[in-house]
Amino acid sequence: GFRERASFRGYVFEGVVHNVLQNGGSFRIRELKASNEVPEEETTLKLSPSNGLEIFYDIKELTKPKVYYIPYAKNFAAIDSIQLFDNDPDHFYQATVSDHHNVKNSIRSAIRSNKQIHFYFVVPKDVFPRFKYNQNFLNDNGTPYRNRPGWLRTITQFALEIDWDAYVAL
Repeated sequence: GFRERASFRGYVFEGVVHNVLQNGGSFRIRELKASNEVPEEETTLKLSPSNGLEIFYDIKELTKPKVYYIPYAKNFAAIDSIQLFDNDPDHFYQATVSDHHNVKNSIRSAIRSNKQIHFYFVVPKDVFPRFKYNQNFLNDNGTPYRNRPGWLRTITQFALEIDWDAYVAL
């Protein structure tokens, strides 16, 4: 049914995302704002090719800048990949084919002390126009935070568009 097709689309899209992001390029992005604010204008993110790809089991293994890290566990801290940067915000990537995507509290374990994070919700071209507002970060009870804890204030959310038609011939 529909749910199975959506799940399959998401699985295939995530594979495309890993391939595209680690190779670098220019991508349309938009900073996500609260639903009562005017959405930001689109800008371009230029990514250099990564310094390799590594699978990790524990967040403590992430030490090298510009390496494209993918967690071994598929449900690791609500992110699909990470890139660390010395002088720029770290990049967290979450691929989704949905119009919205809540983020579990377990992401907290992936944040380096006082480091700014650019959290990119990587979406297909058809979803990008609708993906405009901040996504919810959930507390341990699975509900959105009422007051943003300090660690959450280091995160700026973005939508990042991937035109996967350019990479996948179906």
